[in-house]
Amino acid sequence: MTQQAIRAHVVQGSPVLVLGCPGGRVRVVQPGAMAEQSNQFAHGLGSLATPSADLGFGGAALATKQMPNDTIRIWFGTMYGPTPHPAQYVTGGELQPGELATGEVHTMTWTSSGLVPGATKKLSPIGNRGGYAVAGLAVADLLPEPPGQQVDELIVCTLAGDVIVLNADTLVELWRAHVPGAVGAYNSILVADADGDDTQELYVCGSLGIWRFQQP
Repeated sequence: MTQQAIRAHVVQGSPVLVLGCPGGRVRVVQPGAMAEQSNQFAHGLGSLATPSADLGFGGAALATKQMPNDTIRIWFGTMYGPTPHPAQYVTGGELQPGELATGEVHTMTWTSSGLVPGATKKLSPIGNRGGYAVAGLAVADLLPEPPGQQVDELIVCTLAGDVIVLNADTLVELWRAHVPGAVGAYNSILVADADGDDTQELYVCGSLGIWRFQQP
């Protein structure tokens, strides 16, 4: 019954709410299902569509984009997969690459008929640090492309301080950084040209402040 993230769209004049649930599921409030009065339904949300599969513990990381064909693309991040890598230390106190607990990014598409699952990407580790606990996602046109070839990027942030930029369609990793502390929790991520130089900057909030990444 708990949601940790929400995105709202209007499809053919009706509201569509996409909810991220901490049990690892995505739920969608169907168009026209909103209760007119708060006491009409148990929680005032109306009837919820069939949820996604259990994708693993998570729920705070959620990004969506409305498509021209009245569908909604959804990206959902989890702390680790349903069968995570074991995270215990081995003899000598160092983790081996196969023992890293890594987060995952899941894609799906909502249509008026329900949710259709898509691709899943397990974040690749670097050395003894995995991309553990996806805490925030954002979709935006961050990186420049040739005219007429716009491609959106998916910005992925984790509680371990990873900032990872993926191709939003293919989930191929394009760029990666690491900062101290947690970063991007609850989708606190912004892409904007705030300094007016005609290139986008990436801003993410973290446990040690606000980080700004500029393009060369």
